[in-house]
Amino acid sequence: MNVFFVVIGILLIFNSIPTGLSLTRSNRNCTTVEPTAIDDAECKKYYICIYDDTGSLVSYDTSCPISMVFDPSIKNCVPSMNFVCKTSLTSTTASTKLIRASKPCNGRFPKGTSCQTYYFCYTDGVYTVRYDLICPNKLQFNPITQRCVSPCTSPNKCPPCS
Repeated sequence: MNVFFVVIGILLIFNSIPTGLSLTRSNRNCTTVEPTAIDDAECKKYYICIYDDTGSLVSYDTSCPISMVFDPSIKNCVPSMNFVCKTSLTSTTASTKLIRASKPCNGRFPKGTSCQTYYFCYTDGVYTVRYDLICPNKLQFNPITQRCVSPCTSPNKCPPCS
């Protein structure tokens, strides 16, 4: 019976992972063998769970190749031009401000001197709504792309890194 689980797991790996990518064992909670998205702000990372030789599910992290993103609806990597990346906004600050609009504010903007903090705001004609946010998982805010991205290699530099 355990051999069956291993064979099924191997088949799922070959069907779920694009050629040439590596798997990194992780400690994620496995409830299914289907590929599952990892909220990485770029929609590239996902993990799969396979059965080990004892019949237990074990998770492995991987990511899509360059110019591709992970589409959780079909559980596969697709060309980035065919998919709109929708990341969840994670915030440890529940700060929301509603102010009378003196000028329109629409978009995401850096907040303060920390590379991780930013705010999202929009104006509905009369009022401006502002949400103070923090990039998750040590990601840093890039004001050009208006997204949380991997940090710069230089410790005292915020994105964009070049």
